[in-house]
Amino acid sequence: MPWWQKEKGTIHPAKAGMHDPISGSMTSLSPSQLNAAIMDMLHTNNTGNRCQTACRGDPITTAGQRNQMIKMLAIILVPVLILMGLTGNSFGSALSSYVSSRHIRSTLLFSLDMGILIRALQRERDASALYLSAIRPETKNFLLQRYQETDEATQTLPYWPNTLSGTHSDFDSSESFIKLLNRHRYELDTLQVTFRDELNTYTAWIEVFIKWFYRAISEARAERVWKAFVAYQELLVAREYLGRERAMGLIFFALGKFPTREEYLYFVESQDTANTSFATARQYSEIARDVYDDTISDNPGIMSVIHGKRLEIRARYTGEDNNTTGSLAEATFWFENMTFFQDIVNDAQTSLALRIDSLLKEQQTTDLTNIIVICVIFSAVLILCPVIVYAVYSLTVEIQRCSIHIADRTKALSKEKKRTDTLLYQMLPKQVADQLKQNKEVNTEEFMNATIMFSDIVGFTQISSRSSPLQVRLYVMVLCLNWSLSA
Repeated sequence: MPWWQKEKGTIHPAKAGMHDPISGSMTSLSPSQLNAAIMDMLHTNNTGNRCQTACRGDPITTAGQRNQMIKMLAIILVPVLILMGLTGNSFGSALSSYVSSRHIRSTLLFSLDMGILIRALQRERDASALYLSAIRPETKNFLLQRYQETDEATQTLPYWPNTLSGTHSDFDSSESFIKLLNRHRYELDTLQVTFRDELNTYTAWIEVFIKWFYRAISEARAERVWKAFVAYQELLVAREYLGRERAMGLIFFALGKFPTREEYLYFVESQDTANTSFATARQYSEIARDVYDDTISDNPGIMSVIHGKRLEIRARYTGEDNNTTGSLAEATFWFENMTFFQDIVNDAQTSLALRIDSLLKEQQTTDLTNIIVICVIFSAVLILCPVIVYAVYSLTVEIQRCSIHIADRTKALSKEKKRTDTLLYQMLPKQVADQLKQNKEVNTEEFMNATIMFSDIVGFTQISSRSSPLQVRLYVMVLCLNWSLSA
């Protein structure tokens, strides 16, 4: 409290003992005092949302410095880790796409070589069925030529698929498959084998290779070229059923008729399936449609000949045509025309495979570029991350050092301000001093009753010279109090 206190319109001296002595020196600050000082300076309070509360730090105490350092590093490391995770995920996706495209390309190009083997097996199947249905020297020579083609196609395969070994032990390698073929060819003349058995045997072998291709493609991801792959598979099916139709037609023209109704139904089913699959392939792929249209336009009579032969087979079976005489020449003519039609499908399949390979090659190039870019970004992140962490760490340490310095200076300034205010309150009433500090105008005060006394204290000079300042101050205060009470 100040020297003077206004109460009930009168001015009284302040009571003794109401002021504490002012310390002449500033003591050292403890960590808790420094913490309180810096918090007071920053006007920190407990209000605010959870995010603000979580982001606040205590840069004074050791625990607070540790927590603040953890928060600052987390602010930097969390985005960096997220970026590294996203980069790693992108790298994994690009690498997986690159490996998948490479596997599909390898499978697709190998399927062209496998298609040569399937084509040779189909031709050998037809020749073998023709030989069993009409055993003549001409058919035997024709069959021996097909044997040579099949052996060459098997031996020229770049590799033998490992997945074929799970189907049968005879498909473990190309050598075991050739042994299977040779054993079957030897048994053709020694055992009583019918053309139906021969068709079923070769068809089962061909289906093993076709199913291998289906599994190989289904295991790989080919989202960008799925339509082309659908067309490619449909062309593969069309080729097989055209081969079955050709085989049944050979038997028909060699014998002049189908032995039973089952052979005719098998012929019709093969024909319809081949036409449907080829039409589906032309719908899914423009390449298949263009190859077919170009080939037919260059050979306009081929399809009319094949259509006529198909109608002839149906007419003979239904009885509209009574000719039931077999002819090897007609069988050979049918075989050559159907082979040409099958080659059209094969050309479309080859062109489509090359187009798919081109698309996959472009995708591989894009994936490889993405992998390189991702690796560069990832390397840059790995290089910059320690630099950024060290910079943040150094900056945080410097901020904490400055915070301690500011807290110390703030505490000293607060003490000096308190000493200045105390001295000012001793010189002026608190109300007047506060108004002056706030740059306000000090208004005069009016008192209805006031007493002014002029007095001299005898021997005051001598008393003051023998007393301390505090004793003189106390003496005057007591004297004024007594005067006030006696008035």
